[in-house]
Amino acid sequence: MTNAMNTPQFLLLLLVFQITPLVAQRRIIDIETWKMGYVNASGDSIIQTEYDFLPRKFEPKMVARKGKWRGVIDSAGKVVVPFQYATIKPEKHGFYAVAKDFGNKPKQYETVTWVYGLLDSMGRTVIPLTAQ
Repeated sequence: MTNAMNTPQFLLLLLVFQITPLVAQRRIIDIETWKMGYVNASGDSIIQTEYDFLPRKFEPKMVARKGKWRGVIDSAGKVVVPFQYATIKPEKHGFYAVAKDFGNKPKQYETVTWVYGLLDSMGRTVIPLTAQ
């Protein structure tokens, strides 16, 4: 009896290792609070489990959600754009398109008034929030 793997098993194992990247950071979810964070390959916390949403891919700057508000954090967990926007869309060259509702409560069949603006990569206002 031999311990050698047959060719199909070996190729499958090789394929799995080539497709599965070795990721240094992983998104985790606290099953008691359902909050998300990131840990490194050793299991040490990089970003605390305090966010309702974090992207799967760990980036130098990431859009995150706390409650109903979105903001941007860096890879150390520092807040770059405060959590006060309904939507944030990363744009080219490190800019962020942001939107807020105007705070009015719509009646049935009415629309919410939205204000839109643009922030730079440090969270500074480039185009102030204006209604559209």
